[in-house]
Amino acid sequence: MGFNTFGSQNKIYGGITPVWLDVDGVKQSGGTLDVSAYPLNYIIPAGTPIYLPVMGGNFVVLNSYQLAQDLAAGDVVAVFAANGDCPQAAAGLVVMAAPATYTSTGKAAAIVSVATNVDENGNSTISATIVAGSLGTGKAGDIYVEAAATGNTALINTTPNGLLWHDIVVGDGDTIATADVVFDGTILMARTSPIPTCVINSLPEINFENE
Repeated sequence: MGFNTFGSQNKIYGGITPVWLDVDGVKQSGGTLDVSAYPLNYIIPAGTPIYLPVMGGNFVVLNSYQLAQDLAAGDVVAVFAANGDCPQAAAGLVVMAAPATYTSTGKAAAIVSVATNVDENGNSTISATIVAGSLGTGKAGDIYVEAAATGNTALINTTPNGLLWHDIVVGDGDTIATADVVFDGTILMARTSPIPTCVINSLPEINFENE
């Protein structure tokens, strides 16, 4: 399967676990993303929420992260699950608990530094250092998303109007990636990054199915 990245080389990838049961509606012309600053082999997985302002335009990705441990008000570390090839919590990101709606506000904080932990069963988590109290409280399993800015009245970074059809894999020399945006279909949620309820509620033509 080709992943529609363009640069100094052409590459073909395959063997990725399918996440779509069916795809019934795709925005014509798709969209593009500048990946020149992305690290080599970075993967934006199929099913990731994205916002495409106009068909054929530049899209914005909304990455999400799942809290692996309860977060108390005074904690200086938030522990997130490490979900395989899905984007990971990283230093410099501004995150917030996924809001109830796209217009709801919440507490957002910048991640200062991260450390990867592996337990005796081989399960990985990422400890993200934050300013004490900057994210409020949270429960294990809560979904966090990228925020537009830090502060106590932050908004979600973008308002997705579709989901990524195929994985994007950033290869050596790639500068631009193209993507198809699905607005109608059935997706297997267990095979994607965690999708917040505000996104699910805003995409009524997509069936989010649990296996």
